[in-house]
Amino acid sequence: MALISKLRHFARTLATQVPILHQIRGTGAGRLLARISPIERITIDDTIVIELDLRVPQFRGYFFGNAFALESDLLLIPRLLSGDSVVVDIGAHIGVYALLAAKYAARVIAFEPAPETYRRMRANIALNPRLAPKIEVHQIALSDHPGMLDFYYVESDPAVSGLKKPEFGRQTHVISVPAQRLDDVLGEEQISFLKIDVEGAELEALCGAYRLLRRNQPLILCELMESYHQRFGRSVSDLIGYLNDLGYRGFEVNIGPRSSAQLCVQPLQPEKLIHNPKITLNGLFIPASQVEHVLARLGGASVTMENA
Repeated sequence: MALISKLRHFARTLATQVPILHQIRGTGAGRLLARISPIERITIDDTIVIELDLRVPQFRGYFFGNAFALESDLLLIPRLLSGDSVVVDIGAHIGVYALLAAKYAARVIAFEPAPETYRRMRANIALNPRLAPKIEVHQIALSDHPGMLDFYYVESDPAVSGLKKPEFGRQTHVISVPAQRLDDVLGEEQISFLKIDVEGAELEALCGAYRLLRRNQPLILCELMESYHQRFGRSVSDLIGYLNDLGYRGFEVNIGPRSSAQLCVQPLQPEKLIHNPKITLNGLFIPASQVEHVLARLGGASVTMENA
């Protein structure tokens, strides 16, 4: 078993140094290395331990592709949080963002409705006992109304599971999950940062947080992909318009040149997403009154500002 683990980590390191070897995910070599003792652990941000089941193609891709090393949204978290921050993580998946936020913030409130993904998140949190007491977890979906909702779970690619059937003919299991409004769950809770990634259902969840957003004006980190929003009969411009009406300005955040830890920040251009519905962007929404302050904090971390 130890030899298999060493081989897997060698392949992971090699794929990191020689990017073309990321194709190992498509050659069957990754599946071969996952057959025996498939559970593997990786370390994120030097101290955070994450467990991956390599029998799941998506998690195999995370492992051999060295995911999480240079993700623009993950790089933002330590730069924008402080010791008194309270973070909400909507669509917490297997707990990567919640754990990273807990390292730098006072408290994290995480939401993940899919039972199997929720189980994996709880297991990962338990692997990090210093951070676990700072994380509160809820096994519910967030929407603009309470009730029970159909949830389409994709076993091979859990991150694309959501409240609408995924594209590309992926095999799904339809389950029923409870939904609540964030305003109802949190009440008068004061939060400073909200991360949301719910495969096109972002506007529903944010509409259910209207009072909280208006009162707290937290920073919002949101995945944007036009084709996902179209499945709900709307456009990313609807979400951007909703947040603009609440006093937010949107920015696109990307990794800088040469895959460094440098970030490039520029004003969000909705037409870029609408004309290319399959591309995914990380949108950082900042209250207008905080834009100068937040961009200065990012600039202090060697972030390149483009047209900001």
